Amino acid sequence: MGCFAQNLGVCNALFAEFMAVILAVECVSQRNWLNLSIESDSGLVTLAVKSPHIVPWQIKNRWLNCLTLVKSMNFLLSHIFREGNHCADKLAALGLT
Repeated sequence: MGCFAQNLGVCNALFAEFMAVILAVECVSQRNWLNLSIESDSGLVTLAVKSPHIVPWQIKNRWLNCLTLVKSMNFLLSHIFREGNHCADKLAALGLT
């Protein structure tokens, strides 16, 4: 199990949710790891795996590249309610600093 935090600059929450998944996929791919399970409290992000047309245009190409990368992984992206995602809330606060 791993985690990370990164300051993305000025952006909205949806953009940050997408970037969190993108950065995780890229990190796992660069290390040639084969298993990745992500829990997101964004229903739109989990839906975007099957419906990439809802991804913000600024990161659409990067999102599509990530979808290609996860085809060679054991990949699971699941929705978790915000109340059950305490760790992500702490990492988001850390990323703001």
